[in-house]
Amino acid sequence: MREIATLQIGAYANFVGAHFWNFQDELLGLAADHEADPVFQRSGLDMDVLYRTGETRQGVATYTPRLVAIDLRGSLGAVRSSGSLYDEGQGVLHGTQLHTWTGPVSLHKEEPPEKSEFLKRLEAEEAGQQSNATDETIVQGLDERVQSWTDYSKVQLHPRSVYEIEGIWNTVTPFDSFCHGKGLFTQSFRLEEFQERFRFFVEECDHLQGVQALVDDSGGFSGVASDILTNFEDEYGGIPFMLFTVRPPEEEPRPVVRSLHDAVSFASLSSIGDIVVPLGLPQLSRSAFARHLTIDDAKVFQTSAVYAGALHNATLPFRMLASSTQVGGCDMGVLVKGLTYATRNVANLSAALPSGMSSIFKQDLREPLVFFLSVPLTPEVALASSQDYAAESYVIQGARLAGSKGLATVTDVMKSMNYGKQKFSSHVACSPCPLPVPLPFPSIFRSSVGRYGDILLETSPSSATGRGALDVFSVPVATSLRTDKGIEPYLRRRLSDIEQLGLKRQSPVLQDWDLAREDVEELREVLANTLARYADETEFDSS
Repeated sequence: MREIATLQIGAYANFVGAHFWNFQDELLGLAADHEADPVFQRSGLDMDVLYRTGETRQGVATYTPRLVAIDLRGSLGAVRSSGSLYDEGQGVLHGTQLHTWTGPVSLHKEEPPEKSEFLKRLEAEEAGQQSNATDETIVQGLDERVQSWTDYSKVQLHPRSVYEIEGIWNTVTPFDSFCHGKGLFTQSFRLEEFQERFRFFVEECDHLQGVQALVDDSGGFSGVASDILTNFEDEYGGIPFMLFTVRPPEEEPRPVVRSLHDAVSFASLSSIGDIVVPLGLPQLSRSAFARHLTIDDAKVFQTSAVYAGALHNATLPFRMLASSTQVGGCDMGVLVKGLTYATRNVANLSAALPSGMSSIFKQDLREPLVFFLSVPLTPEVALASSQDYAAESYVIQGARLAGSKGLATVTDVMKSMNYGKQKFSSHVACSPCPLPVPLPFPSIFRSSVGRYGDILLETSPSSATGRGALDVFSVPVATSLRTDKGIEPYLRRRLSDIEQLGLKRQSPVLQDWDLAREDVEELREVLANTLARYADETEFDSS
């Protein structure tokens, strides 16, 4: 085995993660469905990489993600952190209870949230009952009323998977900056409980190929992640580690406090992962990425689905089996080593969802395929010159041939990957299996997107209401993970904010965050060293 363990830290990371696991669950269901498209039955994916087998006390076999997800108390909506799969009681699920508090107590009470129609149907199916809710009702309810990531998560989780931070309440406790989370997990009981949960999943692995972490870096969870992952590095040093930071779109211009948070957060996290991939466009709906999508930036249910699709595709090589129908499967360590040449450890992720690849196959390409298809999901990325040195990982799944319902073969795709004189250290993975669109997926596709992700000609103005799982069965996806000079503006912005706002002006905000000048200077040095790795171009051989 070559297992992967997954961490999700923070609200938005869990919204993204819920969609990610829904994709995996849909693939598992289609693989077992004898009436499904054969491309899903023979997907060539090894789900044991992400999942673990277990057994309830009643002897019922289980198959659950190898996952620990951290969130605030009260963030799970109508779902218990224990889930319903195991009957172990709620006591093991909550953080350690403290009974030594003698100060004032503030009581906040509200009615329990109502379960979504989607969850009600899942419960009815588990009980062998018939649900009255139609697919249309469920889709409409989710698009309009999702409050929590558990409202649309259809994956059964292990009781040890979800950790709610005791004493920190969702929407009640301030938790919007780095300082609100920093130090919470230096308290022994929280750190020990997290380590115990994560160790449970790691110690049963035969060969852990790596850890993938999703961190919501838009607020206090970046401080939480900094504490946790620093200790993680001490215990699991040497295991490949990929860190994806995610955040929802922001409508308001960045104030000083927000700029400092972004700089401090990134500087603290960037030195932890073997490779760090920042994700989160300030205005996703207005970006070139959304040319075939209709997205409401205010709905995290919608925006998180986009990032989940990109992450599913970018990490696909880690669970691809050797097959004549697909190429590019590899361990996480191999890919990380290839991307982080010259110690560059910050990558930008570009994606196309749907990729529109069928139209590309109509012409004889003279440039790399993904140049035509993908748009950065990493903010503040410059368009790098084709002559810039770069290490890159292309992943293409579900490419279709123009003018037909047929899938493009690996040979078709590889012929289109014409690199010319560009100097790349490249890894290419290609799978014929497209990304399935499960029922809880939001209705974000424009009318120009066909049932199988084909880009159609629109005969009328696009409706404000998008198309979802009822109209779009699957889509092709293309992603590109790249370490090149395109990330420089992102790094320079954060270095400038630390220097100008943190050191030159000596913002009182940093003092409120309990950061001394020496701490700020250390963070500034981290950012300066990271940026310096992208300034010097060193020629290397393409692989």
